[in-house]
Amino acid sequence: MNKKGMSPLIATVLLIGFTVVIGILVFGWIRGLTEGTMSTSGTQVESTLKCAGVRVDAVVKGTEFIVTSEGTTPLCGFKYLTNGDDLNENYADGSGGECIGYGSVGVDCGLGEVIKIIPTIKIEKNMVDCPVQAVSVRC
Repeated sequence: MNKKGMSPLIATVLLIGFTVVIGILVFGWIRGLTEGTMSTSGTQVESTLKCAGVRVDAVVKGTEFIVTSEGTTPLCGFKYLTNGDDLNENYADGSGGECIGYGSVGVDCGLGEVIKIIPTIKIEKNMVDCPVQAVSVRC
């Protein structure tokens, strides 16, 4: 019997070629995976740091409550909940889309009712909620 096979040189070149191609594919996959994760983490860290500079104060006056920011990060608005109702939004952008640091809104607030206020800030062009800095006020 006369069997012919692949020469050892060609087999070695093919193995090295397959190894290089698989290595490049794995490298590209891992790189894309880590870039997406790092981008998301960077945004979360930035919002956490900026939210740390928010110090919200809320005062109820009649049927209106006034929200101000006493911290280093300007307040761009707020969201509020009244006794488990749906979330309401109130953005207090000043002229030119700049955050002016305060806002007010009229609410139907019964005596003893609790309103939870969640401050909103702007990071780049995105509005970001700061739930850790939320405050509650009683009517």
